Amino acid sequence: MKPSIKKIAFLVAKPGLSDAAFRYHWREIHGPLVAGSPGYRSWRLRYVQNHVMAAGPVGSPFAFAGMAEFWLPGSSPNEDAFSATDVYRDRIAPDERNFIDMNRTISFAATEQVLNAGKAPVKVITLSRRPAGLDEAGQRMLLAQMVSRPGRISPRGWRVDHAIAGTFRLPGAAVAEPLAIDCMESLWFDSENDMHAHFRETREERTHIFTDDGQMSFIADEYVFHDLFNDR
Repeated sequence: MKPSIKKIAFLVAKPGLSDAAFRYHWREIHGPLVAGSPGYRSWRLRYVQNHVMAAGPVGSPFAFAGMAEFWLPGSSPNEDAFSATDVYRDRIAPDERNFIDMNRTISFAATEQVLNAGKAPVKVITLSRRPAGLDEAGQRMLLAQMVSRPGRISPRGWRVDHAIAGTFRLPGAAVAEPLAIDCMESLWFDSENDMHAHFRETREERTHIFTDDGQMSFIADEYVFHDLFNDR
């Protein structure tokens, strides 16, 4: 099975907009508007918002107001083509300008590595880089080995998104300077205690897979706006 291609967007709130107003507009207005746009589902198979609830267990606090995930059809990114459509230009982009900073919100495309397809109540997201000398194939192998380690608390669900070089974009598909990020993890746990225990138990092993430099994490409140994988 080929890995899924995804778009991951880090949102910055429009200047002057409070955190509460940003979250309300994103969840209650923008999410339904996007998911209900005519023809949108031919461009995006799944759409998820991740609202920042608290700082995560590793690295610095998340430097953005929220993070969106979009699963794409096909085997390559489609952001440039999608941004040229009427549905984006005439319906989605005008509302983006109501609540996000269009010059600082940034996205990239990634391939998804599913280590465990499960879910649980607590979702944590980490953003990291690979250590020098470790390529993506090596990182994928080390991550797969971590899943099979016995005798410790493992995530109920665990997915890793590996950034595709050259795909960093501003809204509307304008080319952006890349962030210092190679990959993003999404991990699900039964409790925050389990989350902290997992990261304590795997700290030494993780130093061979992720560098601490520039690492960020946050606990996410997840909202799924459409999911064609489960609707089929």
